[in-house]
Amino acid sequence: MIFPGGMMSYTAGLFMYPICEEFGFSVTAYSMVLTLTAVVNALVSAFLVGYLSKGSRKTMKIIMLVSVVIVCVGFLLQSRCTQLWQFYLMAIIWSLGYNMITFIPVTMILSNWFVKKRELVTGIAIAFSNLGGAVFNTVISKLISTEGWRYAYVFSGLLALAACTIAVLFSLKRSPEKYGQEPYGAESAADSAVQEKQKVWMGVDKKTALKTPAFYFLCLAMLLTGIYGAGIANHVVTYLCKGGWDITAAGLVMTVYTLAGVAGSTGGGALLEKIGYRKGVIAGGVLGVLAVVSLIFGGKIHAMAYIFAILLGCGCFLVGLLPSQSVANTFGLKEYAGIYGMSYACYLIGCAVSTPVIAIISEKTGYLTAWIGIVILILAIVILHLLCISEGEKIREKYPD
Repeated sequence: MIFPGGMMSYTAGLFMYPICEEFGFSVTAYSMVLTLTAVVNALVSAFLVGYLSKGSRKTMKIIMLVSVVIVCVGFLLQSRCTQLWQFYLMAIIWSLGYNMITFIPVTMILSNWFVKKRELVTGIAIAFSNLGGAVFNTVISKLISTEGWRYAYVFSGLLALAACTIAVLFSLKRSPEKYGQEPYGAESAADSAVQEKQKVWMGVDKKTALKTPAFYFLCLAMLLTGIYGAGIANHVVTYLCKGGWDITAAGLVMTVYTLAGVAGSTGGGALLEKIGYRKGVIAGGVLGVLAVVSLIFGGKIHAMAYIFAILLGCGCFLVGLLPSQSVANTFGLKEYAGIYGMSYACYLIGCAVSTPVIAIISEKTGYLTAWIGIVILILAIVILHLLCISEGEKIREKYPD
């Protein structure tokens, strides 16, 4: 599910430039498509995703199958749009189900199945999003240049429909308890000290989480992360094309980024396990800052654009992996989907704000101002995550069972 999800999210920026060129839309006006996508995703995350952790496995499967159809058919129908308002409408429709089939349910299921190696396994799963982006940035950019953006939308929608339907029908198992098993790493042991170490911390419910400073530090970090993540992903191709790159070459930069993201997500999970969350957050922040500095020079110096892509991909765990693991480690698994859904809504609000704001800034003052602002945001994200980690330790002490 994450693999085709990566295809749809990572290739969104590829469509902006050719559509604006064909219809004469301004980048700011078309950016509202991405803003509406983020707003709808945020509302779904805040109010509907929590239902995935409730009810039976059959109910969850039905919800996800309906979401698959909404997402994939809506994405495909963008190929028929000719007016700006039609792009807006399709963005709203396909976004209604996106978060019901991608990161939130996948990370919820993995958190239920793994206590030991949770960070690594989640990182590997998220890496498939990067892999989907890596594969399809090249494929979609090539299709756009040879067959046109309409054909690329049809291809993407049909492929995602087939892949997601198979995944939901044949691989959906919400928790090990339903099958008489225990999460990996929570097996019984003869040594009581080992048992205590391996014990699954169920954590606190959503009502309790909302009363803690950690929740608001996390939400603010997620908001800024959305601005950072979407601001980079949705504008890099346009930035490079305005600097004289052709769309195929710009798409190759995004392919390098998503390939590096495979290593970043997988390696990021192992890194967090080895050096801990505090040092991991700082490492992700350093990589992000270096990446944006490289991007500033990448418009004219092609080699710097590829260095940017490698650095950003290697540090992508700050955006993709760390937030989901922060929820599990700070608040536990008791109401993971509901808590993560609300915090993820903040991330999506950041995405919604980021795309049009950066478009406006770039049209008025140039992209340099926007990239400097992104560097400042990365530093703020690191500080907020460090505060969240400290508050999370207090929650574990107060609610040990």
